[in-house]
Amino acid sequence: MEFLLRVVNLGLLDVMLQQPPTPPVEATPAPVPVELTIGDWESERGGIEARVLRRPDLHDALVPSFDDSVLLLTDQKDPLLRYLVIDGEIQFVVDGEEMPQWQRLLDGIDGQRTLGELLAAAECQLSDVEEVLFQSAEFGLLTLSGPATGE
Repeated sequence: MEFLLRVVNLGLLDVMLQQPPTPPVEATPAPVPVELTIGDWESERGGIEARVLRRPDLHDALVPSFDDSVLLLTDQKDPLLRYLVIDGEIQFVVDGEEMPQWQRLLDGIDGQRTLGELLAAAECQLSDVEEVLFQSAEFGLLTLSGPATGE
C-alpha cells in the first residue's frame, strides 16, 4: 500500500511540474498604512473609503480599455448576455436584463473613446455604472487611462 501511495504522489508531482501555478499578481506599491480612528462608521464611510480603497478619480476624459488578457464575448443565442473571458476562462457573466447600462458601456469600449462618449452612447450616467467600473479597474479587467494626446 505504501508503494502505491508513493507512485500516486510521484504522479501528482509530475503533473504539478508540467503545469506550474500562475505567478501571483504583482501589486502596485502602496503607502505605509496609518491608523484611522473611526467614531461613526456610517457617517464617516465616504472618507474611510477614500483613504482605504485608493480609487481613481472618474471623469469624462478617461479612456477605458480592456486588459490584454480580457475578451468580451457575445452569446449568439441570447444577445443580452456578455461573457468576460480572462486568460481563456469565463470569469464573469453580464446579463443585459439585470445591468443594461453596464452591458451597453462594455459593448462600446474600444480603447479609443472617452468615458464621456461611452456614457452618452450607452445612454446612462456615471452613477449608474460607477461601482462596477471601479471594481473592474480594481480587478484588472479595465484600465482607465488619460486621453491620447497629439492628434
